[in-house]
Amino acid sequence: FILGRSTDSYKSDNGRVIYLFDAEQVILKDKNISLCKVIDTTYKSKKVSAAHIILKSDENVNEVIKRLYLNCTESLPADEVPQLWKIRKTMPVHKSGKRDVEALKGIMIQKEILLKTSGKNYGYKRTPFIRSI
Repeated sequence: FILGRSTDSYKSDNGRVIYLFDAEQVILKDKNISLCKVIDTTYKSKKVSAAHIILKSDENVNEVIKRLYLNCTESLPADEVPQLWKIRKTMPVHKSGKRDVEALKGIMIQKEILLKTSGKNYGYKRTPFIRSI
């Protein structure tokens, strides 16, 4: 049994409960993030989290994703770090005015980019990225 809305958490492939709002809190600490919604989705047959983000100002998307990814890896357990990222202009909403999580899951376009895993020389890691549409 998981307390809260069904969209607030999910069970990872290893059986651990992942609370999506933990990643949202880390992402929202960034000075250029206006709004963030982290959802669970399936990517390459694995359950992962995807961060949908609205920026406060124009900034290089790759730089934003790198910074957010590094902040998340420093603050969260590895399986809570979002693996998919989408910079959006708006969030889809229901007629009720609440965010439409199912619509967020349905409109993702996936693309791979190279992200440096940390400020140290650990090399690079391929991480999925979702393009802005």
